[in-house]
Formats: sequence, C-alpha cells, structure tokens
Amino acid sequence: MESIDVREMSGLALAYLGDTVWETQIRLYWVKKGFHISHLNYQVKQFVNAKAQSRYYQILSVELSEEEKAIMRRAKNAGIRSFPKSCSNQEYREATGFEAIIGAWFLQGNLEKIENFRNRILEKNKGEKEWHSLN
Repeated sequence: MESIDVREMSGLALAYLGDTVWETQIRLYWVKKGFHISHLNYQVKQFVNAKAQSRYYQILSVELSEEEKAIMRRAKNAGIRSFPKSCSNQEYREATGFEAIIGAWFLQGNLEKIENFRNRILEKNKGEKEWHSLN
C-alpha cells in the first residue's frame, strides 16, 4: 500500500474507511470463534453501533497521542448533517471520531493496534449479558 499522510485526509473519509475496517475486525473475531451464522449478526451489532463506538471514543480519547487525538477530533467535529435516531448527535459524532482513528491506523499499517483494541474491548465485555454465546 502506498504511503498516505492521514493528517491530510478528511476526517469523514477516514471514518468511512474505519467503519468497514472495524466491522470486518469484529466479524472476523466472531467467525473465528465458530458462531453459527444465525447468531453472528447479533454478536457483531453489540460492538458495531454508534452507542458502543461512542464509548470506545471516550476510552481512546485519554490514551492516544496528541496526533491521534487530533484525527479523532477532526472527524468528530466535521460537518455531519444527518444523524440516526438510534443515538444522540454527540454519540454519533464520537462514533465518527472512533471510526476515523481506526481508518487512520489501517492506512498506516497499524493493524496490531486495531486488533489489540478489539481484543481488549471484547475481553472486557465477556461478563456482560450481550457477550453470552448463543450457540
């Protein structure tokens, strides 16, 4: 992949890419766990939605470098004009910021960062109701 300076990219373009990268990472995790196809979507949707991603934004916003925080803020503060009814405008903006840093990491070849964060989130949620296997 050619080198891309993510600081020069639109925050929304990074979020657009990060959205698909994050969902693919979550899907990959659950497929590898051997979940029956009828239960995969349920498991994935627990971690791929604006409310969940808003929480991930809040976690990362205190852990990242200033450059990474700037990428998240740029996407969060972008001119988003329409919002889903399933979350608040603030949650949607934060989810967009989260997706942007995932997109940036992907373009920078930092798949390990994405996988480590994914695994951390999934491990943290093992005891919660939505985690329980539906096999």
